[in-house]
Amino acid sequence: TGSRVARVLSAAPPPEREAALAAAWPKAKDPLALRRIARLAGRIRAPNARTLLEPLLAHKDERVRSEAAAALGALGTVDAVPALALALEDKSVFVRLEAWRSLGRVEEPAAYLGRVERLRADPVEDVRVEYVAALFDRGAPEAIPVLASLFGDPSWRVASAALAAAGALGIDDDLPRFTAFLDHRDWRVR
Repeated sequence: TGSRVARVLSAAPPPEREAALAAAWPKAKDPLALRRIARLAGRIRAPNARTLLEPLLAHKDERVRSEAAAALGALGTVDAVPALALALEDKSVFVRLEAWRSLGRVEEPAAYLGRVERLRADPVEDVRVEYVAALFDRGAPEAIPVLASLFGDPSWRVASAALAAAGALGIDDDLPRFTAFLDHRDWRVR
């Protein structure tokens, strides 16, 4: 199946991975095939995959766009940042989730932290929780001030995730920031 193909291709030298992907790409026409090949492209990290995946971010099927965003993150290349940044404006929540997750993997830390204002504009709490999770996954204490700015998010899920992430990243120096939330209006944040 797809996992087996990905394992075999991942072990191949980059030129062979690139050739295999280039040969299979034109055959993928329907959304299911495009999703599968996008997923494969991310798994095998073929050098030419970015140029093949970025156009899929404009596909009419949201699942194709979502898979393309996830695959761009799996490639791990900063060259995908401009395309992923555009995907943050997608109407589909699933595409935006994958775009935030992928940017969390590939974007330079200061730039990702700087996107917090864009994040606040997203009405979907799952998207905001994904941003918090990506900051936590990076394990960088410099994210604590950005996380602290999310302590007052209207969603209890975002606020409590931000508090937990900030606490795990550096509670000793930041304990005073947390004490104010012991009396939070929502018990799930406390």
